[in-house]
Amino acid sequence: MTSFDVIISGLGPTGATLACLLGQSGLRVGVFDRMPDLYPLPRAIGLDHEAMRIVQELGLAELMGETIAPYRPSEYRGMDGELIKRLDTLPEPHLLSWSPNYVFDQPSFERILRARLEHLPQVKVFLEADVQTTGQNSQHAWADVVLKGDEAATRFEAAYIVACDGGSSPIRKRLGIELEDLDFDEHWLVVDAIVTDEKIQHLPQTQVQYCEAARPSTFVVGPGNHRRWEVMLLEGDSLSPEFPEDELWPLLERWLKPGDARLWRAAAYRFHGLVAKQWRRGRILLAGDAAHMTPPFMAQGMVSGMRDAHNLAWKLALVTKGRSRVPFGHVF
Repeated sequence: MTSFDVIISGLGPTGATLACLLGQSGLRVGVFDRMPDLYPLPRAIGLDHEAMRIVQELGLAELMGETIAPYRPSEYRGMDGELIKRLDTLPEPHLLSWSPNYVFDQPSFERILRARLEHLPQVKVFLEADVQTTGQNSQHAWADVVLKGDEAATRFEAAYIVACDGGSSPIRKRLGIELEDLDFDEHWLVVDAIVTDEKIQHLPQTQVQYCEAARPSTFVVGPGNHRRWEVMLLEGDSLSPEFPEDELWPLLERWLKPGDARLWRAAAYRFHGLVAKQWRRGRILLAGDAAHMTPPFMAQGMVSGMRDAHNLAWKLALVTKGRSRVPFGHVF
């Protein structure tokens, strides 16, 4: 099976959402991802009502269970800890059906998305598959992929290719599409921990933004005993993706000490705002982080990729089924 309606490179949340939506519309979809399985650690932690309506459209809302939880009220605290403002959550009934915001467990969420693909026979998933090159002409696009266990690449063809291959998108780079820098560039430490039942009672019961000039930070109440800290890093702090514990605990000492929680993940991130100057080049399109990267504030990092997938899915379905026409080289 080397011919599809749409090829997707990347099976993160954006790619998985797009594959599910296209599969539900009856399109033949080939999905390629370099990893043997999904990334096992949390990156995003927030969802909004738009994401949940997409989940509902996929028939997965009732399966989320403990994977999601209502978003707690938010407090903004000043230099001396005084309360600047409190934003309470909106009461039901919600005007847009779903609550405006949720917290969630990303690995569990992605596992549910991928399980949906198993029930869509027209979607074929290839893991440990390296998309080495892509190309196109006026009739179709193609991807040369080295599959697991193969030495030589296999050519796969489709009407369109969608690059959901992340911020460092090899496909975007091969197309020569430049990124526009929106002049936001900061380094932050992100820590996810599973807090003990005893300690969790002594932590804030709301989301908190610490508006402290020396080192701003954020505290997020996740599902169950999952808690997240985001702490701005300063000159001289480690920028290692695997953040050293001897530097970690002093930054968390106002909340935790060793033994109060099991560290799930601690990583330094470069938060920046970047937007690709083009999101489409002929029959090859960009989506998610391949097209735009946003600081992970207000739960819009992953959700914006899911919106891309939803926007593209119905348009690709109409075009590939011949119900709408897009001249080659024009934008959707």
